Amino acid sequence: MTPLRRRMIETMDLRSLSPSSQQSYLYAIISLSKYFNRSPEHISEEELRQYLLYLKKEKRYSSSSINIRLNAIKFFWCHVLQRPLGLPSRVKFKKVTKLPVVLSRDEIKKLFAEVHERKHLIALSLLYYCGMRRMEVQTLKRSAIDLNRMTVHVKQGKNSRDRMIPIPEPFKKPLESYIRQFRSDDYLFPGKKPGHYVSGDLWGKVIKQCLKVTGIQKKASTHSLRHSYATHLLENGVDIRIIQKLLGHKSIQTTYVYTHLTAYSEKRFYETLNRLIITR
Repeated sequence: MTPLRRRMIETMDLRSLSPSSQQSYLYAIISLSKYFNRSPEHISEEELRQYLLYLKKEKRYSSSSINIRLNAIKFFWCHVLQRPLGLPSRVKFKKVTKLPVVLSRDEIKKLFAEVHERKHLIALSLLYYCGMRRMEVQTLKRSAIDLNRMTVHVKQGKNSRDRMIPIPEPFKKPLESYIRQFRSDDYLFPGKKPGHYVSGDLWGKVIKQCLKVTGIQKKASTHSLRHSYATHLLENGVDIRIIQKLLGHKSIQTTYVYTHLTAYSEKRFYETLNRLIITR
C-alpha cells in the first residue's frame, strides 16, 4: 500500500465516512490514477475536467455515478492533498430521479426458492425481512443480533446513524440455525481472509442468476429487496414515519418515494375520489 493511499484511508476514518463511502471513494481515485497512469497528486485540474467529460460523453455514466466520482475527487483534493480545487468543485451533474425497482411478494418467494446456498439465502433474507442496506448486512457482526429481543442493531449505518430493526418471528429459526452452524464470533458473513467480511457483489450475482431462472423481467438488485420491504410495509398500512425510522432515512422526503410505488395507495386514492362524487 502506498503512503498516499494509506493517508486517504486514515483521513476517511478520521472523518467517519461509512464503509460503503470509503469503498466508493477509494475505487474512484484508483480508477482516476489508472486512467492517467500516474499518481493522482500529479493530475492537473484541467485533466480532471477532461476526465469528467470523458465519463459523461464517452463512458456514458449516469449522473449518480459521476457525482460519486466527483465527490471522491473533492474529498481527495481538499482533505488528503489539502489543496484548493477550482473548476471541478463547481461542477454538478443533474441527478435523474428514477423510481426504484420493487418486487412483489410472489416474485421474492420465487427468487428465494432458487437460492440453494444457505449463507446467501440468510443474507438476502436480511435485506428483505429487515430492509437493511447491502453494506449493513456485509459488515453485520454476530453480536449485533439479539434473538431474545428479536432485533438487529445496525451500528453506524449511512449518515453514521444507529438503529434497531425488528426481526420477523418466522425468520428466527432459520437465522438461529445459521448462526449455530457457522459459529462466527466476528462477522456474520466472513470473507475468505480472516477479519474481513464477504463481498456483496456475490449476492448481486446470485439475484441476477435467480432472475434468469425464474423468468422475472425486472432489473432487480440487492437494493430492490430493501425497496420491496418498504413498499410492502406501506401497502399494509404501516405509518410512513415508522418506515423512515426502520430504513434509517435522514429525511422523510426520501421515504416518500415509496408512496409512488404502492398499488394499495393508488387504489385507496380512487376509492376516496369516487366517494366525492355527488349523485342526484
